[in-house]
Amino acid sequence: MVLRFYPTKDATVYEKYPEINTGLDAVLDISRVLITTGSVSSSYNSRALINFNYTAISSSILALGQNPNLFTYKLKLYVTEANEVPLDYSIYCYPISQSWDMGVGRFSNTPATTEGVSWKYKLGKTNLASAWTTSSFAVGTTGSWTNEPGGGTWYTASVATQSFSYTTSDLNIDVSS
Repeated sequence: MVLRFYPTKDATVYEKYPEINTGLDAVLDISRVLITTGSVSSSYNSRALINFNYTAISSSILALGQNPNLFTYKLKLYVTEANEVPLDYSIYCYPISQSWDMGVGRFSNTPATTEGVSWKYKLGKTNLASAWTTSSFAVGTTGSWTNEPGGGTWYTASVATQSFSYTTSDLNIDVSS
């Protein structure tokens, strides 16, 4: 039996642009950008945040007389464009440990939209108390960044990964755990 469920919200957060919101962009961007100025190189990450209504998923499965714990759950994301992809790389998926607001911004907005999730804020720049936790993480959670504090927090006990070698394939990752 195959059931399909779609996200209730999603956004990309960018380390290089820590306050912009991209909640209404049609494409999620997972990237690492290397910028070199003179002899100094800096690497900036982006992350895709995706939210599913787990209560609705479980209820739908139970309504079919099935046990939700016996299903395999896969996250499928499709490549729209791939540029400068390394020969070997891995994508890691972690469950986010703090709630966030999708917002209504797009990467191309001028001026940039800062209401809603960004690298720096869970709820937007207008809610300064909503900064992502960047130290003293709750037990079983963590976060990381290279240049700019933020980028989300996630649970460490559940991780799913998919590795790629010499390909730019769609993501089809088992996230059952």
